[in-house]
Amino acid sequence: MSVSKNSDGEMNPAFVWSPEDQNGFPPASSKNSVQEKYEPKENRRMLRNVLLISFSFTCLFTAFNAMANLQSSINSKVTDLQ
Repeated sequence: MSVSKNSDGEMNPAFVWSPEDQNGFPPASSKNSVQEKYEPKENRRMLRNVLLISFSFTCLFTAFNAMANLQSSINSKVTDLQ
């Protein structure tokens, strides 16, 4: 594996490993498995955001289906008249 260098010629430590480690893949470190702790207000805000986006998508999808049904019913009546 080659070592990645940025535009300044410095080595990126994320890409430095020895080829004998796990068939050339970088070893999993405990740094990557750290879970962030959020405050209760942040948890509520994130949940509110997810619920708001979900509800908005549901409304948008429902409106789209309603317009498609309306269009197909109008177009079928126009073709019946001809």
